[in-house]
Amino acid sequence: MTAIFFNADVNDDVRRARLYDGELFVYAASSSTNALCHLARELSEEAFAPHDPRDAQHDLPVEQYIEILKQLKPHFIHHPESKRLIQAILAGVGFVAADVPGAGLWAMFVLVAAIVQLPVFLVVIPPIFLVFSSASTPVAVTLTLWCFFITLIDNVLKPILFGRGVEVPTIVIFVGAIGGMLSMGIIGLFVGSVVLAVGYELFKAWIDEDEASAQT
Repeated sequence: MTAIFFNADVNDDVRRARLYDGELFVYAASSSTNALCHLARELSEEAFAPHDPRDAQHDLPVEQYIEILKQLKPHFIHHPESKRLIQAILAGVGFVAADVPGAGLWAMFVLVAAIVQLPVFLVVIPPIFLVFSSASTPVAVTLTLWCFFITLIDNVLKPILFGRGVEVPTIVIFVGAIGGMLSMGIIGLFVGSVVLAVGYELFKAWIDEDEASAQT
């Protein structure tokens, strides 16, 4: 019989062994992930009102549906609350993976710091010291690099990945949004279109580079 563990407090080795044995682990959503889903739902309902965003593709002309998505995606991406919540979620993932004591509490501190506009690195330093004092050096170094990545989100990664003015065909946004919604629900409206848009831009850059090389 397959066993299901809910919020099991076990280390990675035990979890991995049990997963290979066919057992399942279920973890409750964090406050940050719940808040991000709530924000996505709120913005979706506002944009598609009076229609239900889950069924709006059946009620609206394709052109109007795409136009709403084109405005909704950057609105969600550039929303100040999205950046704060994503930083807290990523921090929580790193803290849990590194077995930081009170990982959820430290992730909440990251969210609070982002909300009050304090540098996030001030909050991640204590957990890093905790890991260096209790875990192996590779784990501690990995967590340090992960936290450094998180601190770059606002000033470096966000402008690179989600800079305004990136021209992406509407069909790419439409396919990404529909595919994301079918696989992930309302939050997929944003995640699917973003992932496909980034992939499209990378593919286009690769093609342009090949054409430039061929010409030379």
